Amino acid sequence: MSVKPVRSVDRAIDIVLAFIDMPVMGIGDLQQRLELPRPRLYRMLSALEQKGLVSWFGEPRRYRLGRKVLEMSRSWQKSFDLIEISQPAMERLQQVCDETVMLFVPNPPHGRMLVNEIRSSKPLYYSRPIGYVAPLTSGAAGKVILAFQPDSEVRDACAQLPDNERRRLQADIERIRKDHYFAATGEVLAGAMSVAAPLFGHDADVLGAIAVIGPESRMAGAVRERVLPELMKATLDISRAAGYRGS
Repeated sequence: MSVKPVRSVDRAIDIVLAFIDMPVMGIGDLQQRLELPRPRLYRMLSALEQKGLVSWFGEPRRYRLGRKVLEMSRSWQKSFDLIEISQPAMERLQQVCDETVMLFVPNPPHGRMLVNEIRSSKPLYYSRPIGYVAPLTSGAAGKVILAFQPDSEVRDACAQLPDNERRRLQADIERIRKDHYFAATGEVLAGAMSVAAPLFGHDADVLGAIAVIGPESRMAGAVRERVLPELMKATLDISRAAGYRGS
């Protein structure tokens, strides 16, 4: 299926990609490369700057990529390294539980992205497309990632919620920091239950989360006796493979 490009988005991407070959450019360099009218180029640079994708310095102005590009790069590196090292443990976990196993990584500023999934073989199962994005403030995977973010990130995420939801989330985070896992029912998908645990790297920063998700009718009785022990083993194995030295 062909996709008709949105011209303004297409040109904005061209601006960002132009810095791959020439990391620092003036407005004249950009105009020559992109063949855009100067007023339009200034408007697009201003919009990209507001999103943190470009920045400028000096007089006359010189432009370069912004801090958000670095964050995107780090997220990409973490997710793809994590996919490779987590695959064996995820496969073992799925074989034991026979429910869908998902790998999420942080998607700044307050989100999470699904980067790998092994589906249940049962006729009724839950699944999401790779690249699916959801907030950190709901669902087992989101909350376990958020719980081990810096306190400032937790405050910023909580600040966006109504008072009753904020209090409930803060209580959940306290529990997660104690237990190192969380189980949620119907928070994202009606009738679904998920249990998730965090993944840590060599610097003890949270890299993401592994979640096991299935119908509540099957998961409710299996979480403590079968799913949770295997999940905790899998996340510890993956974390150690990523360089984590904690317990």
